[in-house]
Amino acid sequence: MVLSILIYQGINTNETGTIELDDLDLIKATIKIQNKKTPKRTLPLKAVQIGLIMYYLQNTRPQLLEYQTKESNKLFLLLPKSGSKTANNDTLKHLFKPLVKQVKIIDKQFVSFKQIRASVITDWLKTQGLRKAQYLAGHSTITSTENYLPNNIDNLIEDINKLHPF
Repeated sequence: MVLSILIYQGINTNETGTIELDDLDLIKATIKIQNKKTPKRTLPLKAVQIGLIMYYLQNTRPQLLEYQTKESNKLFLLLPKSGSKTANNDTLKHLFKPLVKQVKIIDKQFVSFKQIRASVITDWLKTQGLRKAQYLAGHSTITSTENYLPNNIDNLIEDINKLHPF
């Protein structure tokens, strides 16, 4: 389920650990992303995600709660490390290493989740426009979003011909 949030909402891996149960609104099909480094934003959920989230909340998450040392309002919980009976849910970093291996089996060209985020932001720029993509990506400045604009080689050649002194 975490993979679907990374893909469809284009959030970064650090933001996954900040999502709490209260941030989900399945009736409105939205998820709030609140991070200290990025502006607060509400992103739409895809229809296919609703079923995944409901299954996770009703079946998987209650099982994961049994391994937690303290009550947690976080959406994503971890299994304990091998040999341990409890899980420390303070960081999700070690969740992503095995997930990367699994995704690489499916797609040999996969490098990192930053690559997925970049693809999502580039698609938003094409379909939603610059300002909407800035909001969806959680960029506080427009220049951060402009970094994802694809370079058109014809436009670059035209600029060189126009601006070059010779």
